[in-house]
Amino acid sequence: EFAVRGLLASHGPFVDEATSQQKPFFLWYAPLLPHTPHNPPERLLAKYRDRVESLHVAKYYAMCEWFDESCGALLKLLDERKLADNTLVVFLCDNGWIQNPHSAGYALRSKQSPNEGGVRQPLLLSWPGVIRPSERQELVTSLDLMPTMLAAAGVDVPVNLPGLNLLPTVRDQLLDAASNLVLLDTPFPDELLAHIRLMSQRRGHSIYAWNHEVGLASLREHGITVAGSKRLAEALRFVLQSGHFGVYV
Repeated sequence: EFAVRGLLASHGPFVDEATSQQKPFFLWYAPLLPHTPHNPPERLLAKYRDRVESLHVAKYYAMCEWFDESCGALLKLLDERKLADNTLVVFLCDNGWIQNPHSAGYALRSKQSPNEGGVRQPLLLSWPGVIRPSERQELVTSLDLMPTMLAAAGVDVPVNLPGLNLLPTVRDQLLDAASNLVLLDTPFPDELLAHIRLMSQRRGHSIYAWNHEVGLASLREHGITVAGSKRLAEALRFVLQSGHFGVYV
């Protein structure tokens, strides 16, 4: 359909031009799929309509498969041009989504909430022959992508760049360095604070919070240090002066 045809029409010539000039390329694919409006083709919707009770959920599942098809077309493009073994592919989403079965929107405790369903997303890295397929539990963020991709391209990573190079991690080595996890001004629920605490201990983080008036007691109960400022600029200055990277959620 249009999503796949449009992808190949726009991205194929770009990849071909780069390879013909023997130049590396950076391709960013950020489609609307599977965002609303949920208007999947009937051939996909038919696969889910009778498998779930809610038509809204069926449409969302079909949208996810539609998006999956477009990603498959992009990977096939790399395979056909024999570029897969020399290309780092990264997949991530900007937020969680739990489909509301009663409407076209999202359910509670998902998008636009600091709960697990809103902030926890998978990050997939694929590089045949370099990254061994596995499932890992380390806590990472999208800020880690730039230093990771720079390192993959053989470019020196600036020492003051936020984030961590994940390549040593996915190659079963230790992280380059510990970093601070800075929690911005949000009333975090206890379940997320407990999860952040557990994951940070695994990674060797120090945890700091922007000092807001809501939830300070809960932050301290989970062993999270308050930076001592109610202003974002002062909180960020605190992190920079500490000499560590800042990782924001």
